[in-house]
Amino acid sequence: MQPKWKPPEEEWIKCNSDGAFYPDGSGATGAVLRDHHGCFKGGSERWYTACMDALTIEVLACRDGLILAKKNGATSVLLETDCRELVRLWELKDVQRSSITVILREIQELCNSLVRFSFCYASRECNLVAHELAKHVSSACVMDEWHQAPSCV
Repeated sequence: MQPKWKPPEEEWIKCNSDGAFYPDGSGATGAVLRDHHGCFKGGSERWYTACMDALTIEVLACRDGLILAKKNGATSVLLETDCRELVRLWELKDVQRSSITVILREIQELCNSLVRFSFCYASRECNLVAHELAKHVSSACVMDEWHQAPSCV
């Protein structure tokens, strides 16, 4: 049985995020916000001309998604990524010394002002909308945000 996206509990906003890393060193992020009914509450995509590696673009996607959630007034955020390594590093907190530590600390600072926050893994099948947004952006259109679901999703 293939996993399916599940809505968050009532009063929570789920933020699915994904990154796309390209061989030339560029990358893109996508994030989508949905409520407990599964209704689209916001989306974003952003192009990065240069990034270190796939893990870096994944953590940037999470940061961009959390920024979007806060911009949209969310106070309880369930952040999901399809990158297991990123969730593992998040759980290690200050014990780990990875190349993304600074961005993980930025995420921690962003979520300190939230009432509730949870960060977890979601399979690629449950993260398809964020994946499509990350693939949709390019160097020609470096950033976009939506309050209604775009036609590409």
